[in-house]
Amino acid sequence: MERKLLKSGISGLDKVLGGGIIEGSIIALSGPPGCGKSTAAMQFIYNGAAVYNEPGLYISIEESRNDVYFHSSGFKWDIAKVEKERKFVLLDYPIHEVEQILNQYSAVQEIIQSTGVKRVVIDSVMPIALYFANDDDRKRGFVKFIENLRRWGVTTIILAGDAKTGKLSDTPSTYYGIENYTDG
Repeated sequence: MERKLLKSGISGLDKVLGGGIIEGSIIALSGPPGCGKSTAAMQFIYNGAAVYNEPGLYISIEESRNDVYFHSSGFKWDIAKVEKERKFVLLDYPIHEVEQILNQYSAVQEIIQSTGVKRVVIDSVMPIALYFANDDDRKRGFVKFIENLRRWGVTTIILAGDAKTGKLSDTPSTYYGIENYTDG
């Protein structure tokens, strides 16, 4: 089986990863607030569209469309241009509509198919995790969520906050444990 790698478009990252991200994988990108997770994710999506001709879908749950555009405006990314060219789609779901992300598999699948999306970012997993009443429900929900993402057949980055451990020797982990269900 051949492993095809997608260039991330992030300077130096592809070298560290041995050439890029494995196509079709689901990656948890985590870190503390303000470390650049959303910026790295947007760079992955934007460069995919603008440089590698791989359309992208950015699903923002915590920020509005205007906020995403505003926070990206400090970079030399012409997001409006790739959006007009149908190489970039931005969906902003209000937190109170997070159930739609979990249950509207076909609506997102339709967007992916109609635009030829190859890359997806979900910013972030926190509202999805909070949708579930308890840890067991969340674990079952994450399994179903990841199964749905795999059906999309795209390379996906899910943003997540780090759990604070206090020890440098501890294995990095996210607050809600989404990394246990992803490829990396």
